[in-house]
Amino acid sequence: MDANAVAKPKNLPWKDVLACIEFKRKTSGRTKGINPPPPSYTVTDYIPTKPEYLPVDHLKAGVPAPGPSQTPATQPASDTAFAVPSSGPTAAKASQGGSSSKRKATDALESAAKKSKKNPDDTDDTDDDLDVTVQTGLYAAEMFASNLGVNCLLNIIVIDDVMWIWYYDRQGIIQCSGINFIQDLPRFMVLLYALQRFDVHDWGRNRDFLPVHVEGKQCHEFKIKDKELGEVDLLLHTSHDERVTHYGLQGRATNVVPVTSEALTKKYGNFQDGMVAKIFWGEADRTSEPEILKRVEEIAEAHYTVKDHIPELLWHHKFTNPTSAIRDVLGVPEPTKGSRILYILVFPKLQPITKVPDKELFNVWYQCILCHLSLWKEGVYHRDISPGNLMWYWKNGKRMGVLNDYDLSSLADDPGPRGNERTGTGAVHGARSSHRRGSTRRSQTPISP
Repeated sequence: MDANAVAKPKNLPWKDVLACIEFKRKTSGRTKGINPPPPSYTVTDYIPTKPEYLPVDHLKAGVPAPGPSQTPATQPASDTAFAVPSSGPTAAKASQGGSSSKRKATDALESAAKKSKKNPDDTDDTDDDLDVTVQTGLYAAEMFASNLGVNCLLNIIVIDDVMWIWYYDRQGIIQCSGINFIQDLPRFMVLLYALQRFDVHDWGRNRDFLPVHVEGKQCHEFKIKDKELGEVDLLLHTSHDERVTHYGLQGRATNVVPVTSEALTKKYGNFQDGMVAKIFWGEADRTSEPEILKRVEEIAEAHYTVKDHIPELLWHHKFTNPTSAIRDVLGVPEPTKGSRILYILVFPKLQPITKVPDKELFNVWYQCILCHLSLWKEGVYHRDISPGNLMWYWKNGKRMGVLNDYDLSSLADDPGPRGNERTGTGAVHGARSSHRRGSTRRSQTPISP
């Protein structure tokens, strides 16, 4: 155990990492810049450290080294305060490190610092070029990508004798104000006792997705009662080569996973290419994708250009764990702004338009465009047209074009809020639109729990 504790991790999958603790030494020397512990400890009101919160790229910004503050807190607090990391020029740098993009999840634990090097030929293994906040954010992005439906993550940053807890979820990031674990040992010990009692769900794993192994491959099992179908049993093949995952800190974090289900197969029969589950964190204030698809199906009954050219929603479920809950408890201003909630949708599997032979490409593309035009005229605005959302399937020996992915769509007659994400696809070589790369920061407002 001692040897493993000091050795570099080898073949340690990100899915098994519960939290990352990153240590940095701001002040050179073994004890320089660190005050000795007091002769005895008494529990007092929390006194903020300097700095109280860490902005992104703080070490390069010339912020003074952290240390215990001798100045009383500006506002009384019986416990540690929290803040949401600020927006601004430095926020973009973190967003670049954990940019939102679709990819296959990395299985093995690698250095996030190496991944983000600008020069791919650089063989230097040091991570001095990355700020600790950015590096820890990259670790969080890896853990998000490797765990299905994860609710939140906790990472800890330790600089000299001060530590900060960073909480990540799909709405954004909240960080704890600094705790000097030498000068404020009692409060630090309470934190350790609390973390010691965490189970995997307290660390943010979703208790509804149970890891199982089928034929030696990792899968996740999801079961839930349904009014019409009884128990819906989904077997999510999370180790399948065609699984599409998400790398980033904020946003919908869409995962597309091959899925099998006895209940759905009994109702619909077998599909030629099987089924897939779409799992994502949709904005709570936006009209949900199942609601949009219900309206789309109504339009399809009257328009042949829409009928057979839209995805068939087999089953869906909305969870009850909005990301605004913790912000409401902590008293974060406007806790519901940008709040997200987890959805799971099951569809028959479709093929990407990039797999259509050249001679048939125009015909499939034209079917998708006609569908888009008809829906727009009927008041359904897709708003996310890109090559990745133009799909097809076989029907009676013909390729049928499908306009897919309605999670950013809106309805013309919907008076409700539309959410906070920007819509529309930019010229990014067919990748998902720029709204996938949202900033990971909000306003910095100290609050008491």
